[in-house]
Amino acid sequence: MKISRAKNEKHIRRITVFLLYFLLCSLILVLVSCDEYVEQSTNQIADYSTEPELALSPSPVPHNTIAAGIFHSLVIIDGSLWAWGFNADGELGDGTNENRNRPVQVGTDTDWVSVAVGMSHTVALKADGSLWAWGNNFHGQLGDGTTENRFSPVQIGTDTDWANIVAGSDYTVAIKTDGTLWAWGHNAHGQFGCEIVSEFMDGSKVLEPAPIGTYEVWTQMTTPSMCDTNFLIKEDGSLWAWGNNSHGQLGDGTTTSRDTPVQIGTDTDWVNVVLGDTRAVAVKTDGSVWSWGWAGFCSCDEEDYDGISWIGDGTHGEDRHTPVKILEGFGL
Repeated sequence: MKISRAKNEKHIRRITVFLLYFLLCSLILVLVSCDEYVEQSTNQIADYSTEPELALSPSPVPHNTIAAGIFHSLVIIDGSLWAWGFNADGELGDGTNENRNRPVQVGTDTDWVSVAVGMSHTVALKADGSLWAWGNNFHGQLGDGTTENRFSPVQIGTDTDWANIVAGSDYTVAIKTDGTLWAWGHNAHGQFGCEIVSEFMDGSKVLEPAPIGTYEVWTQMTTPSMCDTNFLIKEDGSLWAWGNNSHGQLGDGTTTSRDTPVQIGTDTDWVNVVLGDTRAVAVKTDGSVWSWGWAGFCSCDEEDYDGISWIGDGTHGEDRHTPVKILEGFGL
């Protein structure tokens, strides 16, 4: 019994030593692997310590890949441009004046990046920063130096630093990559923001892109209303407006149309603004919503309108000539 017990104890000791040896080897392997992993990770981190080059967009604001006017629409799909709707003045850009009930491709180019439409003209940007236009050109809204309608895209000048475009009813406004503002076409209400003013029924025609004001850095441009009102937001968050102000839609406290941009108040926390025909709605950085301009018909049939407020502040028939808060903010 004693011999058998001794053998068992000796066997157990051998197994214990073997297990300890195995565990020690495993620990060494783990430590080596961890050291190699740390070294590899360090090398990988070092590879990314140099900041990579970023392909920055030339535009200070997002591109518009879809545009809908009163009578015609366009969309960009994978760089190709498609149009449909009314085409009496060539605004679809397909080389004809035939109306289209279904989308037709505009040419064969596949490098379109932005498009905007007016009443009956179209402007667009290509990836190389070049500017193109077509359609009705009675007021010079295409910017090609003529008043001839164009039925297919024509390049406007030779500049390739155009960053963003919007179109009014019969004029065009654009921002270049340096933040400067340009406009051309009909200027009946001073909607260009330059001192080319004329009577309503005999508005000036600017046939080529003209710089607006002194050098500024504009970051956001709102599609003009069909009543020729314009808004811009500067890089400092301030809000500016010009053009038709018949119902106080500029928000500067008056009903005087402006032929140069005027700042709306002194706040510098505006982030977005949109336009109806004669009223505006804007959002600040705290998420609050503001509205101003035409409040509705002052002598309406109450049975039809029942006190509806177009401004959103609970009143009706009283135009607002300065921004009025209609919703508290939730933070942006």
